[in-house]
Amino acid sequence: MGELIAWVVYWVILSGAVGWAATQKGRGGVEWFLLACILSPIMAVLLLLACPAIENREEAPDKTVAAESPDGQDFYRPYRKAREGKSG
Repeated sequence: MGELIAWVVYWVILSGAVGWAATQKGRGGVEWFLLACILSPIMAVLLLLACPAIENREEAPDKTVAAESPDGQDFYRPYRKAREGKSG
């Protein structure tokens, strides 16, 4: 039973190392950690080495524009620009 626990601990530690390496290459660390847990850390690191590094990971632009409701409360209208003097 002790050997099984040791294997699980090593598996999780190595999977964490794969996740850390993935974040260093600009990829999602959590996703790679889970992939390493499911497949194996060795297979995941080989897949990670085959993937090119992502230098600049740009975020999606925020399309939410703050608007004011007719009763004066602030709320957000996604994907619409608020027009001055016009509600709704």
